[in-house]
Amino acid sequence: MDAPKTILIVEDSKLLRGVLRGLLEAGGFVVLEAEDGQMGFDTATSKHPDLIVLDLMMPVMDGIEMYQKLRTDAWGVDVPVIILTATKTEKITSWLNAEHLDFFMKDNSMMDEVVLCAKRRLGLV
Repeated sequence: MDAPKTILIVEDSKLLRGVLRGLLEAGGFVVLEAEDGQMGFDTATSKHPDLIVLDLMMPVMDGIEMYQKLRTDAWGVDVPVIILTATKTEKITSWLNAEHLDFFMKDNSMMDEVVLCAKRRLGLV
């Protein structure tokens, strides 16, 4: 039997982290958490999760900065990332499309869709 996949949630909202943790654990994943981009980067580069769910608007280091820093790391260059955002400006949309990232709006997407997307990205469905 394969070991369960690990997902890192980088999200400043404790409530949303909790919801995602519950759904991802119910989906069979091991879950790590970070509440800001710097903690997320440090956790990602030390623990090497199989996938990262990343909020864009956070304190200390925002999600775009964390993503860009992650992509300069030898390990982080290939890790799959799913973006969560509460704001979808033209600049953010352009960046998401240029990076070919899966993303979900916090205000109108179902969080169980994030779990399904994670399973697809990891080849589990």
